Amino acid sequence: MLFGFTLRDYARRTSRAITFSAAGAVLVAIGLGFLTAAFWMMLAELRSAIFAAQVVGFLYTGAGLILFAVARAQRRLYRAPPAAPAAATVDPFMKMIEGFLIGLDAGRRTSRPKRR
Repeated sequence: MLFGFTLRDYARRTSRAITFSAAGAVLVAIGLGFLTAAFWMMLAELRSAIFAAQVVGFLYTGAGLILFAVARAQRRLYRAPPAAPAAATVDPFMKMIEGFLIGLDAGRRTSRPKRR
């Protein structure tokens, strides 16, 4: 048990969430189809069928391009950090200074306190 939940509870909750999300997506898609048809009819009545096709096509294409841009921005946010530079690119003199300072600090920490 982790935090009072078993793996079975976690799996049950996750499967319910996925099921409700899928059902919601299906209903939204059906609703979007009806709204598109109604919008098409309204535009075709106002102007023409060609105008309605252009408007609906541009709307869906624009929405798709916006979603692609958002997905690309999300991918950039969660990109792995750059790898550390290779050991061969570090100056050997800097390594020597670092080693000296680490040794000096270790020596100071292990020395006996001074008596007064």
